[in-house]
Amino acid sequence: RRDLLLWEAAQIAGRAGRFGLSDEGGVYAIKGLDWNDCDVSIVKRAADAAAGRIDTGMKVDGAYITPRFDDMASDGDASRLDYSLRAWMRRAEETKFEYEVKPSDMPQRFDILDAAQMYVGCDTFPDSLDAKWPFDDETLWKLSGAPLDPENEMLYAIVGFLASDDIESSDVLLNAFKAATADRSLYGQGTYRCSDTDHLFDCERHYRMLMQIKTIGNAFGTLGTLDESELEWTMDQMEQELWRVLCIVERQNELGVCRVCGKPCAPWFSECDDCHSARTAWRYADMWDDDIYNDDDDDIWGD
Repeated sequence: RRDLLLWEAAQIAGRAGRFGLSDEGGVYAIKGLDWNDCDVSIVKRAADAAAGRIDTGMKVDGAYITPRFDDMASDGDASRLDYSLRAWMRRAEETKFEYEVKPSDMPQRFDILDAAQMYVGCDTFPDSLDAKWPFDDETLWKLSGAPLDPENEMLYAIVGFLASDDIESSDVLLNAFKAATADRSLYGQGTYRCSDTDHLFDCERHYRMLMQIKTIGNAFGTLGTLDESELEWTMDQMEQELWRVLCIVERQNELGVCRVCGKPCAPWFSECDDCHSARTAWRYADMWDDDIYNDDDDDIWGD
C-alpha cells in the first residue's frame, strides 16, 4: 500500500467527473477506516489537477497512437477488420516518427474483438473472424472501441442486439435488462438470504451489467425497445442499495479485513494469505514428501 501520486489520483478524479457526459462531477473519499485512512488533501489536489487548475507533475517521455476508422481498409466487411488492424500496426511500427511515438497494442480493442468473436460463434452467428459477420465493419469498430468489459456476460446480448435486423425495434437489450434485474433485492425492493458482503458483490456485478447496456446506448444512440428512463431509474436505485449495503459491511468490518485474524486483506477475499494457507495446507499435504515436514530450516507452517 502507498499513497497515490498526484497524476494517478487526478486520473481517477477525471474519470469520476466524466466531462462531456455531465456538466460537473464530484470526487469523494472515505475516511475513518482502519485499513484505508485516506489523505483528503490528495483528493482535493487531484480534483484541481483533473480540472486543469494545477499541474499534475507527470512527465511524458513518449506517446502511443491508435488508428482512426478511416485508416482501416476493411471496405465495409467486418471480417476484414482484424486483419486491417494488424496491417496498420505493422506499418506504424515501420514508420519513423519525429517524436518518441509508437503504435499502441490496443489490448482492450483486441480483447473485445476476441470476445465478440466467441459470442458470434454461438447460435446462428459465424464461428470466426474469417466468416461473414452479422453487421458491418463500422459497427464492429465502434463496438470494439466502446468502454466495455470483454469478460462481462452482457457482451453476448450486446452482440445479438447489434446483429438485429432493426436495432431500433430490437428487444434483445430489454430482455437482457429484465434478466439482470429479476432479483428485486438488487435495488432495495426485496429481501436477500445471502450475507451482506455477498449481496454487495451481487449488486456490483449486476450494476456493471447495466452499465454495459448504458454504454452501448451512448455509443449507438439507441437501446432498442428498452426505455432509457427505466434503465436510469433502476441504476439509480441500485446505486442507493450499493451505498446502503456498503455502509453495513463497513460497520460489520467484513470488507478488507481478514475474518480470522483481523488483519487487512484484499476486499474481495474473506481471509488473508496467511490464514487461508494455514486453513487449507492440509489438503496439499499428501502432495509433499515426508522429509519436508522434518526440515528444521523451513518452517512451512509458520510460528
